[in-house]
Amino acid sequence: VIDLGYAKYEGVYDESTRTNRFLGIRYAAPPTGHLRWRPPQPPAREADESSIIKADTLPPMCYGTGFGFAPLEPPPSSDLPFSEDCLFLNHTAPLDARPKKPVLVWIHGGGFNVGSIRGYTGQDIFDGQDLVDASNGDFVVAVIQYRLNVFGFLSGEEVKKEGVLNAGLLDQQFALRWIQEHIAKFGGDPDDVTLFGESAGGSSVIQHIIANGGQTHPPLFHKAMVASSSALPQYDYNHPVVENDYAAILRATNCSSLACLRTTDASTLRAAAYAVCAGKFYGSFSFLPVVDGELIRQRPLAALALGRANVDELLATTNTNEGAFFTSPALASLPLADLVSGWFPALPAERVAKAVEIYRPLGTPEEVQRTLVAEAVFVCPSYAASAGFREFYKATLAVAPAGHGHDVNYYFKSASPTHSRESSRASRATGGRLHDGEGGTLASSLRSSTPSRRFNWPAWSKGRPEEVLFNVTESGEPYIEPMRTETGLLARCEFWSGL
Repeated sequence: VIDLGYAKYEGVYDESTRTNRFLGIRYAAPPTGHLRWRPPQPPAREADESSIIKADTLPPMCYGTGFGFAPLEPPPSSDLPFSEDCLFLNHTAPLDARPKKPVLVWIHGGGFNVGSIRGYTGQDIFDGQDLVDASNGDFVVAVIQYRLNVFGFLSGEEVKKEGVLNAGLLDQQFALRWIQEHIAKFGGDPDDVTLFGESAGGSSVIQHIIANGGQTHPPLFHKAMVASSSALPQYDYNHPVVENDYAAILRATNCSSLACLRTTDASTLRAAAYAVCAGKFYGSFSFLPVVDGELIRQRPLAALALGRANVDELLATTNTNEGAFFTSPALASLPLADLVSGWFPALPAERVAKAVEIYRPLGTPEEVQRTLVAEAVFVCPSYAASAGFREFYKATLAVAPAGHGHDVNYYFKSASPTHSRESSRASRATGGRLHDGEGGTLASSLRSSTPSRRFNWPAWSKGRPEEVLFNVTESGEPYIEPMRTETGLLARCEFWSGL
């Protein structure tokens, strides 16, 4: 039984893995009613101080929406176990004689609009046991939830004045502070915390790396790894794109103020946000982190270019086919300029024209849109981020189909397949090397601030652009070798670096 001061939780012991699991630990008060669009608050103390909460049930998912589908018809809204009262985390703690184990904190992705401890469908669970196994039992693992879409990232002048910006990021930060206070009770070392996330989870890691101008004190984490971290548009909190989204929510709910939105039923607000998001261009997202002038003082890549970072080293991975998930063959007939403008609405016309000039010769219309989105949103920003770190390590995962999110199967082996059968087969084929604790694998890189040199993993820099390729041979054997980043790719990345 763990006494957190405000509540006592009893975990579930798994004899087969010799771990204690704590599911659905509340780390903040319900962000409902007057606390909607307010900073997270400590949980209330249990009325019966002698009561013990059995931590054996997954928490509800934070309200999610989706991404843009225009000009295509959006799918129907999903019916999942959503709740606005969703600020919970899970812990998986190995049992052995060693005290103060390193801590790994997983932040889920989903474009800041979907996702949870339960994954994206409610069934593909992010089980901390998988990460404990990948570390050979060396880590205590925490998996956190945070407010999403309109609940977590509604922005604008009125939100800044009457509420709080970047509420979802503040939830994450609050969870990290909670971990600093309580993780020792679970056998973890608060002075050895690794922050790890995929997609928007990776982007969240970057946000915390540059938070408070890179001078967060005391530190909330000490090492970082990002997978498919995205550079989704990060506007100033009062940018016209942001204000237009706020106005659209007001119209959709028949409200005229934030005070009115606070009294709106959560399901109604979620439906309004779903309509706003679905009406945006295919593959794009609304309700994202903004530059708020406080927690986030400038755009992440601009901050990193100035060396404003809360850690000295970063390991970043991307997949070779990141763009496929965010594009559609049905859009191939649209002019490429329209596609670029749809994905990047604030991009000046001359930059749109330059992007068309650069990317049009690279293949068929479908290939071009996949390549452009992959490089602009995921691949190029990962290289640009290198400027902020004393040592930066890069890996590319090329196991077919190597789409966005397929790498999650390598970190969470027991999750229900959320992608293709090919991805699942590849995951099984390479699992022995990509999951084991031997040096050089992604799993083992989590156990050290510097990736293992067993596979000659070099630090990446513009002067020496070398990374590690994870792939399989035709016979299904793992292929993990250093490679030089393609010169043409880096040249195209220069175009995006100034945006």
